[in-house]
Amino acid sequence: MKTSIFIFIFLGAFSGALFGQKHDYIWTMGYDSNPFDTSFSGFNIDFNYKPPKITKKYRDMDFIGLSACISNAAGQLQFYSNGCYIANRNEQMMENGDHLNPGPMYDSWCFDGSDYPAGMQSMLILPSPDTPWIYFIFHKILEINWDAISPELLCSKVDMSFNNGLGKVMSKNIPVMQDSLAPSELTAVRHANGKDWWIITPQYENPGYYVFLFTKDGISDTLEQTIGKPYFLSTWQCIFSPDGAKFVRYGIYDDISIFDFDRATGQLSNFKFIPLEEETYQGNPPVNPGCAISPNSRFLYIAAQYAIYQFDLWADDIEASKQLIAVYDDFYSPYATIFNTMQLGPDCKIYISIPNGVDVLHVINRPDEPGLACDLVQHGVSLPSYNSAMPLFPNYRLGATPSYPCDSTLSVRVGAPVPSNGVMVMPNPASDRLRARLPGPALRPATFVLASIGGIVMRRVDIPVGAEEAEMSVADLPPGLYVWTLESGGAVAARGKVMVVR
Repeated sequence: MKTSIFIFIFLGAFSGALFGQKHDYIWTMGYDSNPFDTSFSGFNIDFNYKPPKITKKYRDMDFIGLSACISNAAGQLQFYSNGCYIANRNEQMMENGDHLNPGPMYDSWCFDGSDYPAGMQSMLILPSPDTPWIYFIFHKILEINWDAISPELLCSKVDMSFNNGLGKVMSKNIPVMQDSLAPSELTAVRHANGKDWWIITPQYENPGYYVFLFTKDGISDTLEQTIGKPYFLSTWQCIFSPDGAKFVRYGIYDDISIFDFDRATGQLSNFKFIPLEEETYQGNPPVNPGCAISPNSRFLYIAAQYAIYQFDLWADDIEASKQLIAVYDDFYSPYATIFNTMQLGPDCKIYISIPNGVDVLHVINRPDEPGLACDLVQHGVSLPSYNSAMPLFPNYRLGATPSYPCDSTLSVRVGAPVPSNGVMVMPNPASDRLRARLPGPALRPATFVLASIGGIVMRRVDIPVGAEEAEMSVADLPPGLYVWTLESGGAVAARGKVMVVR
């Protein structure tokens, strides 16, 4: 009994440290698709439920090209925005939340619930590093000449302690950087100290990047670095790997750029360029791009409108590791369900938006698995209204030491519950070797099995009669969540989960 209590307390503490930062657990999406009910304009996806719960929402805000939202550390929605104004969780405009991104584009677009047209990755919400009820919104002004460009990065500040927890915008549209910037592609990653943030944005049509250090005092440092190649069109996505070690940028006509990133210094290095000849559809070249990286930070997924590719970032030759995962299947709902922006969910699945405005999402169910084992399901998620935009989040759960960024148990059920029956599997988390200790000598032959969360057997060790322990190496396994079983006589005698970390 004491051993069982110890395991419970240990795993509970570990889980709380890993999954306490649930800032991305509710996604605000969709727009008005019902001409007979104009108050219905979208839905929320709530990852606090298993599987995620999709709920219709009645609000006067559309998310057609931009959705930004934030929950608190417990996974409760705080506020959201479409680039025009900020709304609280009661679907009402937050005090002082009007008139974001002022200028000609605001005047032309921000009326009747429409959203600001700067792009899905033009707004980023970060919690204050030391005050959990304070949030900072970084957002880009948009200008259109012959192409889209952002001349300014702005910052707005929200304090959720006002108005009985509904929040107040304390300051807004404060300039952070004035320069020629890419109109979207705004993202962030935790500093190596596990507390502060690095915010990154590319320059416009230059091989340059601005990297801002965001601390409890605001933007405390600005780094400028010239590296890589310029990107010349305004439709692309950039991401950090969940462990923060890689930065990837993808554009349809500018292909794939991969960098190493130092979370201690904010420096990009080791630039790799990967050309990609994308699939066409009925003679049409692709336009809309997207990218995401698997929870274990190994597999890069590229969405090139009509096809999705997988690359192995751990391979010696990343370009040669390319695998074609999916080709658009000619499905309409009601428009073509092609591939677009991608986001890793809190449930360890990768969700793929569709730019045409349809009522489905694509999903990669097992992104840690190589090749077709990743289980990509086209139009696998049904939605209650049309949708084209998807909120894009950094990895809020990344700390000083990288850990698994999501919780597979939110969506994956591994058979019926089986008690551990006194079997101890340790250490948990494990990085080198894993040991199973039985409550007493085995009375008949047994097998200690370790499988991926998707059910692929990774290790198997036999336990002879009379033995009380079994041991296996996990040093070469990708970090992530695994399922262990103790099998005997053709049946599962015990089951549990274990985390492999690096």
